[in-house]
Amino acid sequence: MKHVPNLLSALRILLSPVLIATADRPPLLAALMLLAGATDAVDGIIARRFDCQTRLGARLDSVADWTFFLALGWVFCTRYESVVRSCLTELVVVLALRLAAIVVGWLRFRRLLSVHTLGNKISAVIAFVLLVRIVWCGPVSATALRIALLFAALTALEELLIIVRSRTPDPNQRSLFGRR
Repeated sequence: MKHVPNLLSALRILLSPVLIATADRPPLLAALMLLAGATDAVDGIIARRFDCQTRLGARLDSVADWTFFLALGWVFCTRYESVVRSCLTELVVVLALRLAAIVVGWLRFRRLLSVHTLGNKISAVIAFVLLVRIVWCGPVSATALRIALLFAALTALEELLIIVRSRTPDPNQRSLFGRR
């Protein structure tokens, strides 16, 4: 059981290029997105429940998250351009804040650091649900996208502030105002 969380994260990494390859088949793409999303939800639960959390697992989970969201970014930029164009400014702000957090984490701690705050988790779920809904049913309102991206920007800013203020890297800090 101790290897299951890492295998689930590895599966998410392997599914990422498959998402790109299935971008022209919305039902299959949506199903694969749901499978990848399930691996993201379950890997951490299993690791905590069976006390098999490791540094490797935490890093693998972060790599899998980034790989998955980069693949989805590619799919949306190439197949759902109108969705991306409808809120490009907000999307650029979120990406800039995320990039700033990565750079600051690297400069301060000499490692790629992704903080798993509660806000980041909620933001990822909202983004994931919206993206699956777009693939499955078609476009959503620009207002819904902007609200989701505003929340994502706030959680990205929170992550950046956590990294700036931290003395030691803690990828499991729950929020700016509290530890685990």
